[in-house]
Amino acid sequence: MRKLHQTKKECPKILIVDDQPKNINVLEYVLADVDAELVSALSGKEALYLGIKHSFALAILDVQMPDMNGFELAELLRGNYKTKNMPVIFISAIYSDELDLLKGYKVGAVDFISKPFIPEILLSKVQILLNLHQQTIQLHEKKVELQHFVDQLNSKNVILSKRTIQLETSRYISQRLTSILDLDTLLAEIVDVVQLKFDYYHVHIYLLDVEQERLVMAEGTGVAGKELKKHGHHIPLTKKSLVTRAFHSQNIVMVADVQASADWLPNPLLPETRSEIAVPVIRNEGVIGVLDVQENKVSGLSEEDIQMFRSLANQIATAIHNAQLYRTAQREIAERKHAENALRRSKDRYRTVSRLTSDYILSVQFSYEKKPDNIWHTDGFIRQLGYADDEFEGIEGWQSLIHHEDKLIMDEHLATTLSGETSVSEYRIITKSNEIRWIQSSTHPMWDDAHKNVIGLIIAAKDITERKESSIALKKVNTDLIRLNADKDKLFSIIAHDLRGPFQPLLGMTELLSLSIDKCDDIAEMKQLADYAHQSARNVYELLEKLLQWSRLERGGIPYQPISIDLYEIVTTIVELLSPNATEKGVTLQNHILQGIAVHADKDMLDTVIRNLTTNALKFTPSGGSITFSAVLEHEVGNKKVEVSVSDTGVGMSQDIVDKLFNMGTYHTTLGTNQEKGTGLGLLICKEMAEKNGGNIWIESELGKGTSVKFTVPLAE
Repeated sequence: MRKLHQTKKECPKILIVDDQPKNINVLEYVLADVDAELVSALSGKEALYLGIKHSFALAILDVQMPDMNGFELAELLRGNYKTKNMPVIFISAIYSDELDLLKGYKVGAVDFISKPFIPEILLSKVQILLNLHQQTIQLHEKKVELQHFVDQLNSKNVILSKRTIQLETSRYISQRLTSILDLDTLLAEIVDVVQLKFDYYHVHIYLLDVEQERLVMAEGTGVAGKELKKHGHHIPLTKKSLVTRAFHSQNIVMVADVQASADWLPNPLLPETRSEIAVPVIRNEGVIGVLDVQENKVSGLSEEDIQMFRSLANQIATAIHNAQLYRTAQREIAERKHAENALRRSKDRYRTVSRLTSDYILSVQFSYEKKPDNIWHTDGFIRQLGYADDEFEGIEGWQSLIHHEDKLIMDEHLATTLSGETSVSEYRIITKSNEIRWIQSSTHPMWDDAHKNVIGLIIAAKDITERKESSIALKKVNTDLIRLNADKDKLFSIIAHDLRGPFQPLLGMTELLSLSIDKCDDIAEMKQLADYAHQSARNVYELLEKLLQWSRLERGGIPYQPISIDLYEIVTTIVELLSPNATEKGVTLQNHILQGIAVHADKDMLDTVIRNLTTNALKFTPSGGSITFSAVLEHEVGNKKVEVSVSDTGVGMSQDIVDKLFNMGTYHTTLGTNQEKGTGLGLLICKEMAEKNGGNIWIESELGKGTSVKFTVPLAE
């Protein structure tokens, strides 16, 4: 980098960029008399560095440079906030066509000069741009000067406006304070108006608690104010703080930066406090409270604020004193009236009690502040629950005994009574010994003199535990009887339908055998008759066996003993057991279940389910068909299960038949492909056992395309 004419700092700067030093020398020579500092660079990279370091009035760039041409450099300079609006003059030895001109103007060019150039023209254009730059600087300085003047005016207007608001607020508060006698309303009005009118960060007021020797926060603005009041925020008079300092000194204390004050007492609910003013509220007898105002900026409070608050504090002191006198008078009047009516209400209460018959009686009256007062209950009530007198706390104590599932019933019960209606309800309570007792509660409202407002409750509660338990037991017996009757009807239906069927061929065959035994010489024919009779007897036996098995399932007579079972092994055992039957019929059994899948189920039940499903599949699969066993893992919310499938390539079923298979009232049985007979109970037993093991069972089938029976069983952990 080379520099010429390094003059005073106010002098504007011109950036010259060319990769040829001789060209830079020429430009420096031409511009030698210009009142500007010439800063030169031999590359685009060097020029970018200078653009960051200096502020330039204009730039003269050579277009043809090796590493970075002038257009590219100009575009990068526009990305720097210092050189973003810097005017650029391009110098090129090659004639610039319209495309080059357009490219240059897009990146900030104000002019193009071709080499060789006329020095006077370049000098003239540079001087014009320097003049424009100087005028821009002067205009900016004027703008800053004008803005400063406007800011001063605005500041004075703010002060004047604030003073006007202070005067108006002081007058408004003075008028409002004389018309409000309720102390709580008065205090809320004071802090809200002060905060709203002056947009302070926070305002609250403390009142003196003489007995406790502390200042209690009586009212405050915003969420912080509500929380402080809710938790009884107070400051002991012995504690160091700006508030107690104002109290003891009886002078206004203002701190411009609280964090620099040793007396500042930080509050986590007011984290943004930066300045604070504490104003003592003084009556003739002394300080009765302190008004505390906080701002969220340093020096946020001024001397004008002190003058305003000094005047305001006198008005607040008078208003608070009047409101306190009014509250005291109202309380005394209310207490006298309360005492005068106590005897009459007591008589009314006991007259009501005498009309009620119950085991326990609880009476609760409300004070004029709507709080439980004058609580009374019978001794029997306490003895039955196991609590002593000093352990029971009226209506809250009663509500705490309610069983958690019945609390909504109790809430509705009380709400009905508080609305003026007698309410009766039943719910459970928990005694001191954790015994659950059923209670029938009748709650009667107590009215005021004008019979307009409910001022208390009388709860008459009767222990109905024995009656309730008998009723629950009776309902259970009825439910069990209904289920048993339904099971009986199902059993009779099966006996009438399926058990009678096998007996007819059995009786026919044995009768024919009896008649033919003396006349028939054909041993083969006799054997055939005997085989038919034997098969019929076996069918009857199998039906009875399944009826007994189903009956035991329904009655819970079959023990349920779940263990971890290897699914592959149990299916392999069943395949080996039924392979002779399958081979005889020409059906292939294929076990596709992966080894190592363990399920949690009763082994006998799982074996019965898979065997029954396999036997059914054999019955409906013709010669040349196959039966496939498979299993996949399925995820349910909260647990994992295995979906087991027994699929055949048999005759299949229509959807109407599928819908009947698991319905006891509409069970269905069909002859197999070799005229095998079934009982119709196998699938019902499978359903009962699958559900007993925590699973489901269903059938997917299509007529002529085979059937898949699927059931789920929990995966072993």
